[in-house]
Amino acid sequence: MSAGLNREFVEDYYRNMADNELLRAVTQDARNLTPEAIEVIELELKRRNLHGKASSAVAAQNRQYTLEEIDAYAGLLQNLPCPRCGKTSKKLNGGQMAEAVSVIIFSTLTTYVSIACPQCLDELSDKAQTKTALLGWWGIPWGPIRSVRAFNINRLSRKVHHSVTPNKYLRSFVLAHIGEIEMDRNNSNKLSLIIK
Repeated sequence: MSAGLNREFVEDYYRNMADNELLRAVTQDARNLTPEAIEVIELELKRRNLHGKASSAVAAQNRQYTLEEIDAYAGLLQNLPCPRCGKTSKKLNGGQMAEAVSVIIFSTLTTYVSIACPQCLDELSDKAQTKTALLGWWGIPWGPIRSVRAFNINRLSRKVHHSVTPNKYLRSFVLAHIGEIEMDRNNSNKLSLIIK
């Protein structure tokens, strides 16, 4: 809780959430909370008998990790079936895709991270490159600039799609979803939903 927020307000805020809203909040949005806010959340989780795994999700979002610890969490995801093709023959990894689209004076550059097997990551990268090549150039002056940037992002990402160890995109995905992964670490079905 920051200065100016009173404890009763925060207690009411979490108390008025439905169970699914509270679980989403504690698994996805509990990073950088004050100790007082974490205490309020813990009490609310206990009151609803949700405190076991959910409490570990809160704690997971509010600590520092070593590279080995991040890779251990990444390992939980790497052995799942690919969310695109369903195969388990190759370890999953991450990739950043970028697409530039332009229409006369309007240009956009969209980037996103995907978790998939190396072949599917390559396919996603190829699709992003094709979309950029066909639609990215047409906006002046930003179309060509954003298209070149998209091509570079896709090229650099593609270099690490086939890494057998977790790459930087998978590691950043793990850190962004650490609460959800911690809560569902023993449930491969729920972990599969996180990477879709």
